[in-house]
Amino acid sequence: MEKFKWNIPIEIGGHRIKNRIVFPPINTNWAGENGEITDKIINFYRETAAGGCGMIVVSGTAVSPDAKSTDRSLCLYDEKYLSGFMRLTKCIKKEDCFAAIQLMHVGGQGNPDFTGRIPLSPSGIKCMAIGIEPAVLSIYEIADIQKKFINSAKLAYSAGFHAVELHLAHGYLLHEFLSEHTNKRNDIYGGNILNRARLVLDIIKGIRAEVPIIIIGARVSGEDFVKDGINESINRELLPMFQDAGIGYFSVTAGIYDSSRAKHEAMSQGLFFAYAKGIKDMIDRPVMGVGKVLDLITAEDHLRKGDCDMVAIGRGLIADPMMIKKFLNSNKINRCIECDQCRFLRHGSKYLTCSVREL
Repeated sequence: MEKFKWNIPIEIGGHRIKNRIVFPPINTNWAGENGEITDKIINFYRETAAGGCGMIVVSGTAVSPDAKSTDRSLCLYDEKYLSGFMRLTKCIKKEDCFAAIQLMHVGGQGNPDFTGRIPLSPSGIKCMAIGIEPAVLSIYEIADIQKKFINSAKLAYSAGFHAVELHLAHGYLLHEFLSEHTNKRNDIYGGNILNRARLVLDIIKGIRAEVPIIIIGARVSGEDFVKDGINESINRELLPMFQDAGIGYFSVTAGIYDSSRAKHEAMSQGLFFAYAKGIKDMIDRPVMGVGKVLDLITAEDHLRKGDCDMVAIGRGLIADPMMIKKFLNSNKINRCIECDQCRFLRHGSKYLTCSVREL
């Protein structure tokens, strides 16, 4: 049988991953009322892991009640959540699948309809897509958020995750601190790039001190498509700092809420993989490419071209979680038809659904 590059193992932080296909952190909005793991979530990830992907990154999980991006986002900020997440990691790891969880705070792009709270931000810059002026965080509140990320990482380790992934993109809180577009502070968290990166660096340092064995990944922005946002030149300074601080892998995406149209145009043109390839030249850690990859042939092409070290397949694996095993056995795959139902919020839906597969 032909040796596919996507089916060659890779190491992250000394941990062997059986192949280079990643199921990315896609929000389903299927959590319980208070952000708990539900049976539907367990079954979804169990099927995805059983299908053969090498790594799963569990969807963006809030580090506090005000950190949620949707009303039924997952949460992990208290020991009461541990039993559910332990069930989840057990079913993922049973299939020899690397289990990661994305930790996030929605920041100034938060919607009070989802959180019941005024959104929080570094400088009070309004997200036009949300239309609500966020509150400005005090120094003490920033220190508290730092502790919350570290606490959630400790809980993730207790739950059995191999890695935590810090969400540093899409205009969420940690991204807002990194970007001059949203960070206008004149204290130790604003101004030069080291100050803007201070919160993220302190979170990484804190996680390393509390749970040194856990791998820390980062979802980063290759391009924000806004003035003074994150771009290639900023990343050339920023990402080596994160690598030196202890980041074990980088997942490359692009855009914020207010640049959604430009983001999806760039994705359709394959530019996300150009950003990933550029970032591969900046750092010496595994780089994941994302961007509407629906099948293994496309993933193979990106890997052979050297665009990235691993490829995320989201929609394709939602449509058919058994894609990998079917491909290796020359069986018919239920291909994603690009109906876009998985982008449920855009269509005014409450939960993720799929036209190809009953969920």
